[in-house]
Amino acid sequence: MSEIFSDKTHGNFPSQNELEARLKSIANCINNDENIRQVSIEFCRRAFGLLADCGLITENNVRFLSSAEACEKYDTQFKFPYNRSEGVLRKVENDDDVLDEKGYQRFYRGSKMHVACGGTKYLIANNWFGDPPENGKGLPSNRRAFYNWVALQTKAALKNR
Repeated sequence: MSEIFSDKTHGNFPSQNELEARLKSIANCINNDENIRQVSIEFCRRAFGLLADCGLITENNVRFLSSAEACEKYDTQFKFPYNRSEGVLRKVENDDDVLDEKGYQRFYRGSKMHVACGGTKYLIANNWFGDPPENGKGLPSNRRAFYNWVALQTKAALKNR
């Protein structure tokens, strides 16, 4: 069954304490402090689940997360080195549109999880990296950059609630 993080979901807005706990659980995935088997999947579930609960699956945020240029402008580590032309999200009509131009899978299948906004489906990137030296190759810490963006957005949403 597919997990859908939607602009229609925002009925579980967290309190201040719940928000801090959920942000901590996302942060624990950055360098896999919980020894999670499929840490990147869990990182995405936790982050996008929080965004959905806070009503932050919006057209502006989806547009930002779909743009490689906007993500990297926000934070130079917020990029996907194996798929530099796209951001976190890819607008699709087909759940299986997961490959890059070289034929490598760079997004999770929409049948597993995706973002839905304004009646459009977006796949979530699958090549996430923690802080060096965990990734060991000088790869960008895009998990940390995305976490920082999620934390900023959710804290602002709580403050403005």
